[in-house]
Amino acid sequence: MTAVDGRIAVLLNPQAGSGATTIDELASAIGGRGFVARVENPAELRAFATRARREAVRVVAICGGDGTIGRVATALAVELGELELPALAPLGGGTMNTIVRSLGMRGARARRPAATLARILSGEVERTLQGTMQVRGGAIRDAADIRIGFMLGAGVPARFLRLYEQGPRLGAWRAARVLSQLVASALTGGRSARELFVNVEGSVWLDGRDLGLKRMSIVYAAVIDDIGLGFRPTPRAREDLRRFQILAADAREMDLALALPRIRSGRGLGGPPWVDACGSWLRVAFADPTVYMVDGDVEEPVRELEVSSGPVFQMVIAGSARGGDRGASVAQ
Repeated sequence: MTAVDGRIAVLLNPQAGSGATTIDELASAIGGRGFVARVENPAELRAFATRARREAVRVVAICGGDGTIGRVATALAVELGELELPALAPLGGGTMNTIVRSLGMRGARARRPAATLARILSGEVERTLQGTMQVRGGAIRDAADIRIGFMLGAGVPARFLRLYEQGPRLGAWRAARVLSQLVASALTGGRSARELFVNVEGSVWLDGRDLGLKRMSIVYAAVIDDIGLGFRPTPRAREDLRRFQILAADAREMDLALALPRIRSGRGLGGPPWVDACGSWLRVAFADPTVYMVDGDVEEPVRELEVSSGPVFQMVIAGSARGGDRGASVAQ
């Protein structure tokens, strides 16, 4: 564990999670080592990234959920370029905190952003390198039509999130309840599971190779292994900083229900109906507009998605970070 040097910028998304963390708590923790900004819209995010560049910030700490981390990464990449990127220090504060959990942050820390920031400032950190994806889709218009992200899902993953977001109180308990209801529906041939699995005609290309899918209900790509609730559909996602893992299938309800034990244990999926591969460039074309998500943010339906490897960030994690099989931990 090593000290965090240089200026630090802290971003607070008050709309993430319960919104319990205040700007005063974060400002008290950081003292005179940097600045804290409350960010609620794209204009404020661009201003934050500009200030971070102007003040030569070395670490950007993020109090917010998975979508906030991806949007901050996007703004920094657009403002500074890949060669000058500061390190990212996720503090948690979202409803699921999938990204920080995948990197090794334990649940209690993800729920206490101010205390996590204090630990980081005191040098109780590990560092790991983390790849990203660049996503282009018809619904993305900010940041020069590019979104930096860690997880992308079209079809079933995005529809699941829509169901999840209909609950009055979001979080792991809500996600587990929706999943259990859908599994029960799949096992009994229920309507809710059938409506989740809408098979759309289209094609999937990975690194210039047609994967042979003519219809699909699930497309998922990630640079982290965890998708939430301890499920690991992409266990090879962190093996190469410049590649991501994808799962795509013309799958039905029972196919996914039967695959859940393998996904939970991180054993991977292979054989029909699943296409499981790694690559650095992905193109998905849909015959009909299809809903998709990036880092838990559900976007408007599109007919085409393009994904490529994105910038590599150094991640600063309070306590012990899980580097996975890659062994990507580095010293500053």
